[in-house]
Amino acid sequence: MPHTLTLYGEGGGVTWKTSELLWVARWLFARTGKPVRWAATDLVGVEILHEDIQAGIIDFFPMIGSGKTIHALAAAIARGSWGPPAHIRPAGRYIPYRMADGTMRDFLIPAGITAKLEDGTEWTNDLSKVSGYFFEGPSTLGTVLLGDHTTSGRKVAQETVGQWTEYSIDGQARNGDGIERFANPGQAHYGNAQQFILNMMTQLSALPVEMVCFSTHESKGQDQTTKATTLGPKVVGSAATDQLKPLLQDMFHIEVYKVPINGADGKPTGGEEMIRLAWFVPHPSMDIPGLHWPATLRLSSMPGPDGGLSPTHQILKKWPHGYLNLSAGDRIVHYVEERARILAAGSNKLAEWAQKIRESKALAAAPAMVAAAPPTTNGPQPWVLLPAVPPQPPQPVEATPEPPAAATVPPPPAIPTA
Repeated sequence: MPHTLTLYGEGGGVTWKTSELLWVARWLFARTGKPVRWAATDLVGVEILHEDIQAGIIDFFPMIGSGKTIHALAAAIARGSWGPPAHIRPAGRYIPYRMADGTMRDFLIPAGITAKLEDGTEWTNDLSKVSGYFFEGPSTLGTVLLGDHTTSGRKVAQETVGQWTEYSIDGQARNGDGIERFANPGQAHYGNAQQFILNMMTQLSALPVEMVCFSTHESKGQDQTTKATTLGPKVVGSAATDQLKPLLQDMFHIEVYKVPINGADGKPTGGEEMIRLAWFVPHPSMDIPGLHWPATLRLSSMPGPDGGLSPTHQILKKWPHGYLNLSAGDRIVHYVEERARILAAGSNKLAEWAQKIRESKALAAAPAMVAAAPPTTNGPQPWVLLPAVPPQPPQPVEATPEPPAAATVPPPPAIPTA
């Protein structure tokens, strides 16, 4: 399964989510030599990808303005369907493909299929030659899906609300009858769009690539049980905000703190400095007292076979406050690289430990039992091999000692004002 990473935060270009993902894409290319497929419905700010697209590092696919039905297009991309790389595909155009069986397609090719283009060349949609899938704009996709429902007058368990029509000005009305249709989405349309996006993100997260990344805005949502306000990544509407969080692996919330700038005399100059922090632990909202923005890392908290720190504790040791200070030179890619190093080292140690167990004479006599030493206040303990023993009658179960209380993450250090 791929490593799944989600960045979310305020819109408007202040969090630089696209730039952070660009660093990750370059790291993936340097690591594998394979391009990253980058699909986007949020096209604001993607001009920074231009050089990487031209270099073949990123294979970019704009999902808006293709002239295709957005539901069918998004569903195909979620399955791994794609077209020839963007640096050889005419910008903004989708040329027809002739399939091996002679049929013509005018858009995407399913994964594992070879297509013959009109010029006679062949192209295979081979996912083994792709390092990752990046999807920018789940929240924007939701808006587009709702617009598709309303302009088509589509009924989804209920009709659209407040429908009206006007004559088309340019003759390009959707249904080809010269009539433009307008309406508001109903509650069922929101539910349909939300479920569609959740399904799409789940499918993308299962593609056979090394990494899948998402970038979206932040949102206030609603807990499905208590109806209480919750915070989290935005999809569309409010009901899906809380549903999305369990589907994500590593999730960073990028928050911008505005700090007054003081002059040499210590007095405010009237200017402000923006400090960007990428949180990977839940942290309080600055605007809504009592609520926390969710963030998490899905890493093991189990110590290694040599008693070393768990992957989670190794990350906390490097970034003890629970965030990366992007304004001070930290990058999301630094976490991605450190995570890969930690997991690779842990895998090697575990393989060595397992080999020693296989070679142990105790295993030749009878199956052995492996256990971790009981927790102590002196930190993680190495795994120990218990000698094989004959079956014993059941013994009274002793009360399990309470584990030590989890350390609380200290608040961020004071940001200098001078």
